[in-house]
Amino acid sequence: MFVREVVLENVKSFEAATISIGHGLTAIVGPNGAGKSTILEAIGYGLFGYMPHRPQVNFMRHDATQATVAVEFTSPRDGRPYRVERTMRRSRSRSTGTLAANATTTVSLFDIDLARSIDQPAADLEDWLTQQLGVEGLSSPAEVFEHVVGVPQGRLTADFLDSARLRKERFDPILRTAEFQQAVDRLRPLTQYYHDRAQVLKATAANLEGRLAGESQIQARLSDAQSALAQTRLIHAQAIAELGAAKATLKTYEAYRDSLEDAERTLAAVTEREDQAAGVFERAEVTVREAHSAAQILETLRGAYVSHQAAEKRIGTLAGVERQAQELERDRDRQALTLERTRNDLSEAQDLVGPTVLSLFTEGTETHERTYGELRDKFRDVVAVAEQKATAARTSLQQAGEDVLTVQVDAEQEHALAVTGYEKHQKEFNRFQQQTLVVTQLEDRRSTLDQLRNEQATLHARLESDRYARDLLTATGGCPFFENSCRNLADVPDVAVTFGLRAQQHQTRLASVQTGIADATSALDEAIAAEAEVAGIQLVSARIADFERIMVSAEAAATAAKELAAAIEASDVEKLATIADLAENTSVSEGHSVGLARIAKRALIALTVLETPVDGTIIEIGTALLSVATGCEATARVELDSIDAKLASLSADREALSVARSTFDATTSEHAEYLRNENLAGLLDARRADVEAARQTVRGAEAAAVTAQRAVSEARTQFDPAALDAASKARDTALGRSEQLSERVVRIEADVKRLSADLHDLRQVRAELGSTRIEITRLTRFEDRSEFIRTILRDAGPYVTEAVLAGVSDTADEIYSDIIGSRAGRLRWAADYDIVLGQEGFERHFAQLSGGEQMSAALAVRLALLRDLLNMDVAFFDEPTQHLDAERRENLAQQILAVRGFSQLVVISHDDTFERHIDNVIRVTNINGTSTVDYG
Repeated sequence: MFVREVVLENVKSFEAATISIGHGLTAIVGPNGAGKSTILEAIGYGLFGYMPHRPQVNFMRHDATQATVAVEFTSPRDGRPYRVERTMRRSRSRSTGTLAANATTTVSLFDIDLARSIDQPAADLEDWLTQQLGVEGLSSPAEVFEHVVGVPQGRLTADFLDSARLRKERFDPILRTAEFQQAVDRLRPLTQYYHDRAQVLKATAANLEGRLAGESQIQARLSDAQSALAQTRLIHAQAIAELGAAKATLKTYEAYRDSLEDAERTLAAVTEREDQAAGVFERAEVTVREAHSAAQILETLRGAYVSHQAAEKRIGTLAGVERQAQELERDRDRQALTLERTRNDLSEAQDLVGPTVLSLFTEGTETHERTYGELRDKFRDVVAVAEQKATAARTSLQQAGEDVLTVQVDAEQEHALAVTGYEKHQKEFNRFQQQTLVVTQLEDRRSTLDQLRNEQATLHARLESDRYARDLLTATGGCPFFENSCRNLADVPDVAVTFGLRAQQHQTRLASVQTGIADATSALDEAIAAEAEVAGIQLVSARIADFERIMVSAEAAATAAKELAAAIEASDVEKLATIADLAENTSVSEGHSVGLARIAKRALIALTVLETPVDGTIIEIGTALLSVATGCEATARVELDSIDAKLASLSADREALSVARSTFDATTSEHAEYLRNENLAGLLDARRADVEAARQTVRGAEAAAVTAQRAVSEARTQFDPAALDAASKARDTALGRSEQLSERVVRIEADVKRLSADLHDLRQVRAELGSTRIEITRLTRFEDRSEFIRTILRDAGPYVTEAVLAGVSDTADEIYSDIIGSRAGRLRWAADYDIVLGQEGFERHFAQLSGGEQMSAALAVRLALLRDLLNMDVAFFDEPTQHLDAERRENLAQQILAVRGFSQLVVISHDDTFERHIDNVIRVTNINGTSTVDYG
């Protein structure tokens, strides 16, 4: 397999990036937290479905609704290029705008040479992908990537430091060493099935042999039943003939009885219809008499009915006249009051204006739209108003001077406050700029804290593993490396010292890491707090601009207020108008501009009032008052005369309406009686026709009754009840005998059929017995063969496992020798997946190796698994130099370069150790939370 390219979109710190990976050794370098491990996780997710983040949205960029990972690779199966693309999506709430806590995923595959998608269901695409990668048949491709192909940071050696049980759980599915025992276990139900099925068939065969023993007895019983059936059928035929004759006789007498019953029913029905027709005739005669009486009443009351209708129509015609007259009378009363009031108003106006104005007034020469009351009140107030205006104008002018002084003081105070606010916010702005430098270190500080926490978890795991091994050795003598007893080592001081030294080293490093975690947490909190504070820098900048604007506007307002105060003091109208115009058009604040404009206008109005005379106004209002009073009196008098004329024209119609109402009331009762009898009188002719029809119905019913009585008499002469009873008894006797014989025939036929079926079944039993014996022989042979296969698989499993581990060990030993540049030792991968290094006749287990030896041995085993077992020539190493000093990092780089047989090795590191030895360099940087990729 060869990974050609990785494309990331909204994945963790990557917005969009395309990473090309070449042949040979490639290094992905960059500082901690830059996003290097994200590239490895993306390859694992795209090709193997490996997802280390839970929930999955943690793999997506913050606030992104969709993220995509695309990986182009060359298949080791057919050597052709493909691209696999996995997309994660999460929805956003329409009401709150928050993103969903979980994401949905889709996968698609693309054939690059054919330039088309591989359209299959998602499960089939995953199966196809595992086949192309060469990991089909394994329980989980993700585990292959996590523990072999692309071991995450810190896990390269940690897998081999776990207990034997955890190592078996981890590597058994990858090496498939447990499949032989699984096959043995899976064959057990099949073997048991063959055995159980054979036992069931043997019991079935014994039962079939027992059933065949009674075949001759059943044959004899069948012969007897067939003879009895023939004799019974003959007797049954005679009984059926006798029953037919009895039924014919009975049918004749039943016909006579039915005729008599029909005639009697007909007679009863005809008699009932005759009674009904008589009742209908009597009721029809009563209704005719009622209708005739109603017709006589109509003739008597017809004159009153006509008079009532005419009076009602006349009342309807003249109803509007009365309403009109009533409204005119109400209008006349109101108008009389109006005339009296206008006369009083005219007299009052003449007294009020006095002889001077009255002598100047010419009646009818002027009209005015105002009412008399308004003009009267206006005239009374006009003299007082003229005096008050001068006083109010002087007061307003004085108040304007005071208001200008207030505006000036407010503007000066506002300017002082703005200066103070400006200086305060400028200091805060300078402090925010310093906090921005801390925010840029946020991701680095978070990454440092994550690395320290991972190292802390690893140290705790190692301490727990050593404690378990030490306690097991002390308490039970159990070996910490093999699942066997090793009591002879319990008192060896070197082992105890080794555990003590390892624990001391781990505790020392753990204390240092915990101190680092506390410092890193404090630094991260500082950066997070700085990030929250820096978010307000825009608001502070806006406030500074606001204070600058307020200072300029307040200073301009104070200057304008001083000029306005001087103009008011000098009573300079032109100067006031000029200042008002300038105040409305200058750049001072809106509140001050509006206030100064209003003060200037009030001062102008006050000065104008003081210079305006009022004598002409008094004469004008007095003349208007007299004009209105005179016009209102004349108008009221004309309106009253008009209403009296209209009332006189309606007198004749009102008299006619009174006469019509009297006639209507006098004829109301006769009119009602006429209406009550009108409908009934109209039914007279129809009811007379009903009487005649009822009379004809009665005559027909009488004739039908005579005919029905004659038919009953004739039927009684033909019917004999005694003969009917005798025929019925004879029929019942013949029917009973026939039914008994019929039931006997049925019983005998059933016996014959059952015995015949039994004989047929026994012939089937004989054939079934033969096939059952053949099947028993076949199942016994299958049982023996499946048990033989289980035995072979059970015995072969350990040998195959041993051979697989031996092959991996040989390759691992060869790679280990290449890495360290020496053949001094022998590397072996043991049955419990512990790595053992033999040197000069002494073996050391993985936990006993130095840090450099552990790293080299772990690399060798994982590369051997890739090359020999999984047939892969691609490997990824995430921070393999972690916790190594400079000299050891340089040695490890040289060792990895010495590895042969791999077309593509990718090393992820935050230092530059590998840059001097590799074929390709990919640099990852993170600026303001966004990762980018560069080559060089």
